[in-house]
Amino acid sequence: MKTPQDALERQFGLASKLAARLGEVSMALQQAGDLRKQIDTRKKEADGNTELLTALQGLEKKVEAAAESESDAGFMLLGLPASGKEIEPLPKVAAALTGLLIIVESADMGPAADVVTASARWEETAQETLARWPRSKKTI
Repeated sequence: MKTPQDALERQFGLASKLAARLGEVSMALQQAGDLRKQIDTRKKEADGNTELLTALQGLEKKVEAAAESESDAGFMLLGLPASGKEIEPLPKVAAALTGLLIIVESADMGPAADVVTASARWEETAQETLARWPRSKKTI
């Protein structure tokens, strides 16, 4: 059975959108890793400066909150969990976008309605998480 052209176009459009957002989330994760290294270096250089150490520890907590990797892999891929968190951590968003991208790219037909809905919800979550990420970097 041949897949209709419009279904292929929807599939390509959704996959492209997911891949682009995943690239942005991946870049933020890399920045978080770089920032962690810088904080560790500065903490070693602080040499008893309690004010600086306190500031670095506060920044470290903010970075960890945004980039924490959760061992709980039980979140629902096709829908956001009711976690009560203000924002989802970057690794969780990356995992969801990756999973959705795999589903979209492996489909023989156009994207299913539940995948489109989940993609829209995770897209929104990714945008919210990314919008807050630069603000936490500005507190350096």
